Amino acid sequence: MVGMEPANRVDRVLSAHPARVHLVVAAAAAALLAALAVMVGRSNRPTDAELDLLRWFVDLPDAVRSVGEAVMYIAEIPAVLAVVVAMFVAGMRRQAIVVLACCAVARIGYEVMKNLVSRPRPSVAAVGHPLVHGEDSFAFPSGHVTIATTLALVTVAFLLPRVAPLVGLGVAALTGLGRLTLGAHWPLDVVGGFLLGVCIAGVGLALAGRWAGWEPRAPAPSTGPPHADPSPPDPSADPPAADPPPSDEPSAAEPPPPDADD
Repeated sequence: MVGMEPANRVDRVLSAHPARVHLVVAAAAAALLAALAVMVGRSNRPTDAELDLLRWFVDLPDAVRSVGEAVMYIAEIPAVLAVVVAMFVAGMRRQAIVVLACCAVARIGYEVMKNLVSRPRPSVAAVGHPLVHGEDSFAFPSGHVTIATTLALVTVAFLLPRVAPLVGLGVAALTGLGRLTLGAHWPLDVVGGFLLGVCIAGVGLALAGRWAGWEPRAPAPSTGPPHADPSPPDPSADPPAADPPPSDEPSAAEPPPPDADD
């Protein structure tokens, strides 16, 4: 079908050059993250839109907050270790090592970026609402969203690579929801955590995907005989003509043999 050609072309590119695609996505996320960090770090104060949006999230019903809090625990150390152990038990040892390494790099990455940007967390005085958090570290980017995005993208990429982007986005959104309803982060902190998670997951899969047995390899060229035609012969067709029997008469192109008396 003509409508399926673009999708098939995308699938061929993704399957033929997965490392290249991951690096391109990681580079795009890194560029956006750098621009966002510069913008946030210049003022260290939320925009009016961020302030209004955070107030809206803090006022959400407790049921919505509970969902966000439940998903938020994906970024905790016990959840990461549980995923790694489960992959080891399932025989996915190399994949488990990649997941653990990516999450460790994500932890270091967001701590470094928090101290570089030094953005204060929301306060009761700024938001005008009681906030449910007791964290005194810097805000940008959200560490929970960074870890949750990295864990979801890398893990699902080994299991169901086609849906990994959607799963990563969904986990990041729900984790960010939990952090915002608690008043622990500004909205741009959540966006920054998602971008950092995408960057780390993309680089990790590009560098270690082949080693972990995920990146497909190109098939080796065939050296066997050409494939025979599997179609059976047509019984109604005329049989091939037989070769004529050999003749004792000399051919016209051959000279006659000389006489014995010569």
